[in-house]
Amino acid sequence: MSGTEGLGVVVLNWNGGEANQRCLRSLVRAGIEEERFVFVDNASEDGSREAVEREFPRALVLRNAANLGFCAGMNVGLRRALERGDRALLVLNNDVEVEP
Repeated sequence: MSGTEGLGVVVLNWNGGEANQRCLRSLVRAGIEEERFVFVDNASEDGSREAVEREFPRALVLRNAANLGFCAGMNVGLRRALERGDRALLVLNNDVEVEP
């Protein structure tokens, strides 16, 4: 079993712009495959969801029809990660950059 097998990384976005890319890039540098990402967009209008889809095509991107707020928006991603079998979940704000 690899170090990130069974890990889901859930990131919530609402009009987060470039912060999303910095966050997700830092996860890749830390050795986490983009297939482990669950990126939840809370009805952004700034193109940030589309930018993540372009740069991280293997990430699971979920689109909420409305801004559900932090808790409800994050719960959408957590539920999906658990449904796909993730056994450990890392919850990050989209402005977090992790160290390798």
